Amino acid sequence: MVDDPARTATIRPSLMPPRTAAADPEPSSTPPPNGPQEIYLKEIKSLSGNPNYKTLPVNGIEYINSLYADVGQVCDPASRTFEYNIGKTYDWLRADIGISDNSADPNKRVEFAVYLDGVKVFNRQLGLNESFPLNVPVTNVLRLKLEQTYITAKGCTQGYNVWGSVRLVVDP
Repeated sequence: MVDDPARTATIRPSLMPPRTAAADPEPSSTPPPNGPQEIYLKEIKSLSGNPNYKTLPVNGIEYINSLYADVGQVCDPASRTFEYNIGKTYDWLRADIGISDNSADPNKRVEFAVYLDGVKVFNRQLGLNESFPLNVPVTNVLRLKLEQTYITAKGCTQGYNVWGSVRLVVDP
């Protein structure tokens, strides 16, 4: 399992300029020669979970293009999953995960998990005012599944669980 803080990226996605449809070219299948190519997960059609994306604050930092679950609408079941076909074309999954600063419940805890081709490779429990820089290798992976399980309140409290600026990366 990937859960070693020493192996995580120190990139602060909130400092990246926001993407706009008019200004940004379509994603290319080949990375630029002098740096990694990134694609926000919102640009890939999900296979399940009906994900939502927007800019949200986590632990005092705003993250653009963030995947989130609206727990005000999800009291049962206590877990939400989002699955994607990433076609064995990426090298890394990166995000900053946590609970939105706008959560009404200061005691809320959520477990975030990542599955690659059906195998759990990462999990971390987080509460309000906590975040974690996710950096998971996804080389040669076909299916990516992101899961969030409500540890306290079974998901019936107001607030979002956030995969901040979640994106896939191809190394040069």
